[in-house]
Amino acid sequence: MTAADEHFVHLKPAGRICLGEKLGEFQQMTATSLDAAPARIILDLAEVTYIDSSGIGEILKLFLESRNRAKKLVLVNLPSAIQKIMKNAKLDAVFTIAGNLDEALKK
Repeated sequence: MTAADEHFVHLKPAGRICLGEKLGEFQQMTATSLDAAPARIILDLAEVTYIDSSGIGEILKLFLESRNRAKKLVLVNLPSAIQKIMKNAKLDAVFTIAGNLDEALKK
C-alpha cells in the first residue's frame, strides 16, 4: 500500500520481501515512490513478516536512488527481526530509522 501527501510518500509493504513475485511488487512500489513529488519517502515495515538479502538489497537501492534524487528515505516501525538484521549488518548506521510515523516526519 502507498499513500502520499504534499510532504511525503508513505510506503507500507506487507508480508514477505524476498526473491520472487513479492520482490517484483516491492520494486514496483518503490519505483512509483521515487517518481512522486515529495522529498521524503517513509518506508513502514510494520507489516513485513520476512525479508531476505534480496529485499535488503532493494531497500539499499531505494536509499541510493532517493539520495541521488535529493529525497530522504526514513525506515519506520521495524519488527524486531528486521531491527536485528539491520544492526548485525551495520545498516542501522546507513539508514535513517524511526520508531513511528511521527518520529519519521521529524527526521
